[in-house]
Amino acid sequence: LACVLAGVLHGLEHAGDPGPPITGNAYEAGLPLLPLTWEAAIAASRQATILPAYLGERYWHLYTACREAERDRFHVRITPTEHEWYLATV
Repeated sequence: LACVLAGVLHGLEHAGDPGPPITGNAYEAGLPLLPLTWEAAIAASRQATILPAYLGERYWHLYTACREAERDRFHVRITPTEHEWYLATV
């Protein structure tokens, strides 16, 4: 929520132009997409300039580091599907 509010504030302070409304399928409009993987999202977070300015550089660095740790903890867990597909056949 803080990130959304910071984005709104940034748009208001800098008279951002949201562009014309999109009708139809927005995915076909050729707009930039949000990152689809944790790796891409973390990389984008490391390149961010607007949110760190509103939330603080230190906070943004720690937030991104926490997301990396969360991703790492997630990736070391063996899912039931992985167990069924791979470990059960060994």
